[in-house]
Amino acid sequence: MAGRRIPTGRCQDQDCREPPALKVHPHLAPASGPERPSNHLSHKQPFITSLVTMGATRIISKGYRHGTRDKYSKKYRTKGLPGLSRYLTTFKRGDYVDIVADSSVQKGLPYSFYHGRTGIVFNVNRNALGVEMTKIIGNRQLRKRIHVRIEHVRKSRCAESFLRRVKENDQKKRDARLQGKSIVCKRVPQGPKEMKIVKAKPEDVEVLAPLPFVENYF
Repeated sequence: MAGRRIPTGRCQDQDCREPPALKVHPHLAPASGPERPSNHLSHKQPFITSLVTMGATRIISKGYRHGTRDKYSKKYRTKGLPGLSRYLTTFKRGDYVDIVADSSVQKGLPYSFYHGRTGIVFNVNRNALGVEMTKIIGNRQLRKRIHVRIEHVRKSRCAESFLRRVKENDQKKRDARLQGKSIVCKRVPQGPKEMKIVKAKPEDVEVLAPLPFVENYF
C-alpha cells in the first residue's frame, strides 16, 4: 500500500529524525559537579588566602613611583609648584648637580634610584639637563646618562672647598713668585703635637689612687 508505513523501531520520516549526537573530546568536556562562580579571581583564591594568612594584606607594587611616600614628601611650607628662581638658574656643561626629585612636577621625573645622586652636566637643553653619573651594579661601576628636567636638579656644593683651595694656591704662587721663593701647595696631614716641657712645683702634683675598700654592708 502506498500510504502505509512499515512498523519499525524508529521513525522513517526525514523530519522526525533526531540529530546525531556530537562527539566531544574528554579533555574538552565540561567538568561534572557544581557550577563554578564567574569570578575572574577564582583561580587566584588559594594564593590570596595564603597571603592573608601570612599577614601580607597588600600587594607589592612595582610602579614608577612605588615606595616613595616619604622620599618624595616635601617639608613644611615648601609644598606646591617650584618658585621662579628654580627656572632662572644657569647651568653649564661640566657643572656638578644634585638630583632632587620634585613630586609636584611629573614631567621629566627620574627614577627614585637617582634621587639624591650627584652627577656632571654633559648636555643642556631648553627644559632639561643631561646628567652623567656612576651606578654600582654587582661588582662594577657603569656610567649612566639620563635627561632630567630643571625642576628636579639643583647646583651641588661638593666642589666648593676644592675651588676655594685652587684660588688660595694661585694667590700663594703669585706671592712666592714676586718674592723669588718656591712653595709647595700639597696638603700635608696634621702630625702629632710638638714636644714641650711642663714645669710644676711639688705641691702642684696630685697623686690619684682608688679609695680603700671597706667591707661594710650597713
